[in-house]
Amino acid sequence: RSQFSSTPTLCLCLCLLPHLIMTDMLYYSYEGNFLMECDAEITQCVFIEDSSSSSTAADQGEPPAKTKTIQVSLDRTVLYAQGGGQPTDRGIIESGDTKIQVTKILLDRQTKVATHTGTIDANASIAVGDKVKVMVDKENRLILSECHTAGHVVDAAMAKCGLLPGMETSK
Repeated sequence: RSQFSSTPTLCLCLCLLPHLIMTDMLYYSYEGNFLMECDAEITQCVFIEDSSSSSTAADQGEPPAKTKTIQVSLDRTVLYAQGGGQPTDRGIIESGDTKIQVTKILLDRQTKVATHTGTIDANASIAVGDKVKVMVDKENRLILSECHTAGHVVDAAMAKCGLLPGMETSK
């Protein structure tokens, strides 16, 4: 582990890069908050070794995995990173016929680099410099947004009822 990331595999690669490219988190602006897709460029790409490696599967007579885990960083994204008690968005990063099913986004607060973790077809290829389209899973985003708003409503109601002594209502 290093000062750059809590993810050991990605950390090794990040430490070797001379220039980290910060991810433009488009949802930080009012207009960007409502974007559901954007074009981006891959700035870092790491395939993660699965604990049940294909050689082990082959030894046990199982077919090789159809997908593999990948972590990519982009120059910009519309996908919310996990943080502040909020869960991460889900979505798709697409380049031609290649699709990454994104299940987690983490933002390194020091480097401002967002890492998108997901799965990709085991035979697919994707690399640094590839142009991609980033798309939010709209149904999941709506659920997260509604739950987030409901949390503020409950917080305000509890504060108004005096159940949060010394606490002001949230935004």
